[in-house]
Amino acid sequence: MRLHSNTCNHISPSPEGLTLGGKNLVGLFAVALILWVTEGIPIAVTSLLVIAAQPVFQITTPPEAIAGFMTALMTWVAPLLGLL
Repeated sequence: MRLHSNTCNHISPSPEGLTLGGKNLVGLFAVALILWVTEGIPIAVTSLLVIAAQPVFQITTPPEAIAGFMTALMTWVAPLLGLL
C-alpha cells in the first residue's frame, strides 16, 4: 500500500491539505466507478464493497460508513422486507 501511495504522489501530486484518507477515498471512488461502468461485478456488490472498504483503507470508521445508508426510515422498512 505504501509503495502504491508513493507512486501516486509522484504521478499526480495531491492538493495541499488532502489527507491520506482523502487520497484513499479518491482511489476507492475511481475503482468503484470503473466497476460500475464495466459491471465487472454486479452493481449492488460493488456498492457494498465500497461501504466495507472505507474502514479498511482508513477513510472513515465503520459506523460513519454505514450512517449514510441507515436512516430512521430504514429501521422500519428493512424488517418489513424481511431483511433483518
